[in-house]
Formats: sequence, C-alpha cells, structure tokens
Amino acid sequence: MAHLVAAAEREFDHVLFDAPPLLPVTDAVVLSKWTSGAIVVARSGHVKRTEFDAAQQLLETAGVRVLGLVLNDVPAAMTATYGGY
Repeated sequence: MAHLVAAAEREFDHVLFDAPPLLPVTDAVVLSKWTSGAIVVARSGHVKRTEFDAAQQLLETAGVRVLGLVLNDVPAAMTATYGGY
C-alpha cells in the first residue's frame, strides 16, 4: 500500500483515499499513516459527539494529522440562511 500511495503522490497533485468508518475497523488509521493526513467525514444528525470524540482521540493517538472535517447530509432547512441552489 505504501508503494501505491507513493506512486499516486508522484503522479497527481492531490490524492484522496476513501476508507471505511474509523471506529469499527482500523483501515483508515493505517492508511492515513502513509498520507499527509486525514479528512474526517461525519453525517449530520447521525454521528454522536462521543463517537466523534473517540475518532479524534484515535487519530491523535496514532499521530495522524487531521486536515479537516466534512459534515454531510445537512438538512436543507439548516442551510436556507446561507445560500441556495
């Protein structure tokens, strides 16, 4: 996997790997050790604060740099004051 990551980074400016959920399996933590960091994706209204905290602690313990957070599936009613489609 390390060779695949290195080859992709030589070929492209930006490389994103989609990994399974962080808490049930360790694939994302292992993969992120070979990358510049992790982008955490959380589903609005479904991920509990304790789960988010546990995921953050797991990444921190593994020495993974968190590059950002994506909050998806945000209800449209919550975005009405920000903009439109």
